[in-house]
Amino acid sequence: MISEICTAISNNCSFRNCFKAKNNNSDTVINNDVYNYTSVNIASKLAIPEIAPIKLPENLNNISGERVYNSDGKLIEINDNNFKHSLNYLINDDKIYYAKIHDKTNNIIAEQFNFDDNTMTVKATFPDGLKYETDYQDGKPIAKSKSLVKDNQESSIYYDSEIKEYCISESTDNTYKVAVFDDNKKCKDLRESSNGINKSVSFYNGVPYSVTVISEKPIPNNIKTDKVNLENLEPAPRYNINYDKIAALNGEKRYYSNGKLETLVTEDGVSYKFDTNGVLKQISDKNRTINFGESYQKISELLNEDTSKETYYCENIITVNIVNNNNERYAEYYPNETIKSYCETTNGEIKLGFDFDKNGMITNIYQPNI
Repeated sequence: MISEICTAISNNCSFRNCFKAKNNNSDTVINNDVYNYTSVNIASKLAIPEIAPIKLPENLNNISGERVYNSDGKLIEINDNNFKHSLNYLINDDKIYYAKIHDKTNNIIAEQFNFDDNTMTVKATFPDGLKYETDYQDGKPIAKSKSLVKDNQESSIYYDSEIKEYCISESTDNTYKVAVFDDNKKCKDLRESSNGINKSVSFYNGVPYSVTVISEKPIPNNIKTDKVNLENLEPAPRYNINYDKIAALNGEKRYYSNGKLETLVTEDGVSYKFDTNGVLKQISDKNRTINFGESYQKISELLNEDTSKETYYCENIITVNIVNNNNERYAEYYPNETIKSYCETTNGEIKLGFDFDKNGMITNIYQPNI
């Protein structure tokens, strides 16, 4: 299957050339000079290969490798690891819902997520960080993308077959550039932001007709900030995992067939859940649940009968969301936990919003009723 993916990509991929051109500052997807409209004429490079679904075995009994059972005796995982590849299947109710193949000869990783009988996502990751992804519905591709993170720059191309649009983006910590193309690969919008200067160009049939340049001037933080309601909106403390302390806890313990701890329920009712490698995936009690992923941590809390709070830590941003009936308050924070944005909504409609720079200065105020 890895060879099939490689063949599909090698036959269709102009992405590497696209990034080479970017690095050489010639024929770039989005030129640094937003007024150089000829820069959008590389629409021929919008081709995104579709990653073929991984062929899954119809009979689980035909799969070789180590079988892992949960504490109830149900098969939940099959692993096959040799010098050529490693293979991992996750299973629920005798159906494979996740498959991962790591081809060790070329270090390519293919993954497939089967959400249900009709919906799946297939991913391929290359050693240089290049990633491809295809979403399928009823056996047909409905969206596809390719992306690369290199030298503190993230670049991606995404195509949605339902709205028939391509979106190209490039971003760093301080800048972003976005171009949108229609299904005929004609540019519709071009936007760029850097150092407080926002530039945008609108197109008709690929021809520019409107240019807008906005210079942001931060507003001192003592203006109107009395309207920002940060009560309970500070990030919940991030949980630091200490496996030695967890192992020393008393309580009911259940194990996978490979000997790894599956669950631990302590005497005071705190539940710990682990994957088949012994990695902590969730902690929960009556009022709080913490979920752990490879690059994120999500803390869900019940503040009272009507109010819930969710804190989400990912690589470059922290978000906090508080919901009380139909009212919602949302905040984003920079990694150092200084506020980045604030928003209030009622029934999904924005009532008040602020954006802040890294120095705490207001860069944007949104208040529809004023």
